[in-house]
Amino acid sequence: MHVERWFVVLGAVFSIGSFTLSGPGYANGTSAYFVFEQQAPDKAIKQFVFRLDDAERIAEARSILADGTNMKRSVQGIIVKSRASYNPEWSFHLDPATIGFFEMAIEVCDANVTYVEEHLDEVGGSTLPGGHWCPWSSRLTAEVTDKIDH
Repeated sequence: MHVERWFVVLGAVFSIGSFTLSGPGYANGTSAYFVFEQQAPDKAIKQFVFRLDDAERIAEARSILADGTNMKRSVQGIIVKSRASYNPEWSFHLDPATIGFFEMAIEVCDANVTYVEEHLDEVGGSTLPGGHWCPWSSRLTAEVTDKIDH
């Protein structure tokens, strides 16, 4: 299915085109891009795009997407405090080498994506010690399968 401008961020400035969210997947070399969704406090559904570079982790993500009963649909990783071109809505991204999937995690790493954005200067200290983020309500929803900016 094609979704035109599914990730419109700041109007036309950050609009990054059209993505296909099904099929075998776009991989640039050994990278693949995935999306998780999380409900914000205002009930809006927020999307977060992340990159995986490890073939085993890419296969795991694809397996989770293919198996609707897999409970390890939540995403975790270490926050990098810089914007990634493939995820322009947010001022941070996840270090691809640290990303994993989980069913349950400790509370200290749980935070909503909007909270992380609003408190990014505190991440790594009192907020999300070590920068480890495990949003409990995150749900891996799709693989981005068209070429995107790096």
